[in-house]
Amino acid sequence: MRFDLADEVWMTALDAAQICITIADAKTPGRPLVYVNPAFLRQTGYSLEEAVGRNCGFLQGPDTDPHTVFQLRESLEAEMAICVEVLNYKKDGTPFWNALSISPIKTATGDLVAFVGFQTDVTDRRAASLEEQHSEKMAALGRFAGGIAHQVNSALQPVVSLPALIAPSLPMDKTEERDWLELIETSGKAARTLLKSVLAFSRGREFRDAKLFHPNEVFDLALRHLRIAAPPGVRITSSHRVRGTLALCGDPVALTNALVELGQNALDALDGAGEVRLSLEEVGNRVEICVQDTGPGLDARTRSRLFEPFYTTKPIGQGTGLGLALVHSTVEAFSGSIAVETRSGTGTRFVITLPVEPFLVPVSAAATV
Repeated sequence: MRFDLADEVWMTALDAAQICITIADAKTPGRPLVYVNPAFLRQTGYSLEEAVGRNCGFLQGPDTDPHTVFQLRESLEAEMAICVEVLNYKKDGTPFWNALSISPIKTATGDLVAFVGFQTDVTDRRAASLEEQHSEKMAALGRFAGGIAHQVNSALQPVVSLPALIAPSLPMDKTEERDWLELIETSGKAARTLLKSVLAFSRGREFRDAKLFHPNEVFDLALRHLRIAAPPGVRITSSHRVRGTLALCGDPVALTNALVELGQNALDALDGAGEVRLSLEEVGNRVEICVQDTGPGLDARTRSRLFEPFYTTKPIGQGTGLGLALVHSTVEAFSGSIAVETRSGTGTRFVITLPVEPFLVPVSAAATV
């Protein structure tokens, strides 16, 4: 039997297929679709009238990989078959991963007349694969953290204990030196907490050192760290205004580390010039902590992998790929959420939203700009 779309048997077979099938006219500029089966319409949410006559590129969206699109275009131009997995979008904007296979259809004399495409939604499979990779990375992280925990704790002991022994021997007028010692001790304790966080993160547990504390405490401490770390060409600005009767419940040191991590990433993005702004606001029964920079922003690929353990865009030796993963884990331990707003060329803004608890004893909540 010869292939003929007008043949009722072939049409019935294509219409009945559970896999998405499309046929594009190879002889018309733009390669418009001349046929899509009902499975394709169900999968994408488009009607027959909305799909037929258009190039299948209408399924692409903001996070579709340009390199994959280039591969598809090159294969079609070369009249070659291709199989790829591409991020497409349904009519309502929902993204889905599409396992796409396209083959040329030629006549007996070798003339190209059409391209047939077979498409399968593999979103769930990819999610399961990513979850398996995540579990493997967490297992590796757990082994690594467990192996070095004792050695790192021992190395930090002088950092944590010696400042308190040195401070009393300093003359009374050495105020700045005392501040340095206090910062050394605080940083040492923060490093210990970071190690505990790595262990907790790798084991999937919540932090054990939970207590009530005012948001200003961690905000001010993180701000102090960043102002010390900022190069001369970078401005650190801030604003915070929350009631003194509100509190967060969790590990304050872990949250401080998270804010410092976001701030340090913002400083790194500026490359020595620009502004980093931190803000703390009360929004209903929650607080929002924002860290924003005026850097170059993030591309879609980097944004999609921001909180993935061991993923880093920094050169080898300058990043572990754990910083933002730990930030995400910390926020989750507070029963909060973190969002990212970014656009290439306009900077990046991280927004942490955390639930609050009433404080039994009011604490003053100053506002600074």
